[in-house]
Amino acid sequence: MNRMIFVSACAALVALSALACGGGGGASTPTAAPSAAETVQPTPNATEQRQGVEVQTLRSYVLLDTDVGGGYRVGRSAPSNRKDTATAQIGIPSLATYISKSDLWGVWGKLFIGDQKALSSVLYLFQTPQSAGGLVSALAALKDADYPAATSVERAPADKIGDASQMMRYKIPGATTLEYTWAQGRLAGQVIIRYVGDTEAPDDAALIVVLARKQFERMSRYPQ
Repeated sequence: MNRMIFVSACAALVALSALACGGGGGASTPTAAPSAAETVQPTPNATEQRQGVEVQTLRSYVLLDTDVGGGYRVGRSAPSNRKDTATAQIGIPSLATYISKSDLWGVWGKLFIGDQKALSSVLYLFQTPQSAGGLVSALAALKDADYPAATSVERAPADKIGDASQMMRYKIPGATTLEYTWAQGRLAGQVIIRYVGDTEAPDDAALIVVLARKQFERMSRYPQ
């Protein structure tokens, strides 16, 4: 995979679950060393520690390599907190606001990199089922004006999974994203494919639903 495709693939996951991608050559500009005050982080309270432990368990409920099949390699699998997840959605202000004000405990995202596309398996853990359903509603309500960088924001038809679900298709210059989101108790799951250019295959929407059902079955084992 060339560097352009790799960067686009990383951006797919960063935009949805605030995960950083590594790699890339080139010299960086030296920066001043942080002060002691900048490097000291506040100690999480008991509630935050419990939430952090719960978020770490989410890695067991996203898609596995065997679910996705050949043609992909794992690029990154890591957690994100509410603040970073909201910040990563700054390009879609209404969605960033929803996440920022929600009772989201955290997110786990896993990126699979393929040829000319990237596939992401994402899992959100909220405190309440209402908030998980609210994420689906927030996405379903998006219009072109809500996503300034996009040339098109569309709701796409798809079979229902879980308590509520919605498939969205976003087009931005040089890339297309097909995204399926569903609520499942306190959890919300996502399966996303981002393409370089406009290379979506006719059966990809059906494939995403198949993969979402696999993740749904795995998520069904999560102790709600």
